[in-house]
Amino acid sequence: MNKFFKKSCLFIILLAICFSAFVLICYLCGRYEKNLSSNNIYIWGDSQAYQGVILSDLARITNKDVLSAATHGAGVYDLLVFANRVPSQSICIVSYSQCCLLRRKSADFNGSGVDIDALYSLYNQHYTIKELFQICTNNYFSKKCIFRIEDSNLYDYLPYIIYPEPLSGFEKMYQTIPAFYNDKYDLFCQALQIMKSKQCQIILIAFPYYETTYEVYKQSPFSDILDQDILQASNILNIDKIDTLYFNDMDSLCMHDLTHLNNVGAQRTTKIIGNYVNEKLPMSENAFLIFNAWKCSALN
Repeated sequence: MNKFFKKSCLFIILLAICFSAFVLICYLCGRYEKNLSSNNIYIWGDSQAYQGVILSDLARITNKDVLSAATHGAGVYDLLVFANRVPSQSICIVSYSQCCLLRRKSADFNGSGVDIDALYSLYNQHYTIKELFQICTNNYFSKKCIFRIEDSNLYDYLPYIIYPEPLSGFEKMYQTIPAFYNDKYDLFCQALQIMKSKQCQIILIAFPYYETTYEVYKQSPFSDILDQDILQASNILNIDKIDTLYFNDMDSLCMHDLTHLNNVGAQRTTKIIGNYVNEKLPMSENAFLIFNAWKCSALN
């Protein structure tokens, strides 16, 4: 019995050492990105940003290299890793995604490598040891660099909206504030503070919902709370005015489904963001753009 107990203890100690070594190696490999310049534009977001920005077009319009960490399902852990890795005094385009904040924690991508500082921030916001362990194991085969320069696989234009999931899923999502929402929102704001402390110029982008999805959001019993959180995020960055921009949908549909742009919509958002970087960002410290796709205007 005593021999079995010693072997068990030795096994646990060796397992802990191996896991600690794994975390340390992942941390050292992923913490420092090579050849990152403060003259670049860096993008973070979930699937809305991934489908909503054409990197090559943005690079051509701004005459800057554009690197994106946007990916489907990206969560607040991925944003914290992004904030830790972007160079100081760079331009950061960050998606303000309510789907990201309302999505259950286990459904987040959490694949941006092991970052001790980010994990510690999650721990302080009530993430459990089990959840942190899962994030570490998710990154066992994670790539070294979180950024890409290749364009996304955009959704082709269709003359109608795709419904990959029923509208009832969004109605359920907006019925009650999940218990983890405040923790996720606080972590999102922490990431903004990190980038602000690095003197980055930050453009927050709220990508559009389709009209029916937007109506679900506005009819939510806590839509006022979500609106106030948008204002609070802008206050962190000292943004005095939030710019709301409308697409002209009379001629062509810019949405692929209830929450994602197609290639027509992506071309429009990219052009607007690029012109904003060139013309308005030099005159202001940070900016917040909200895109609406369901209202007609003369903006082209």
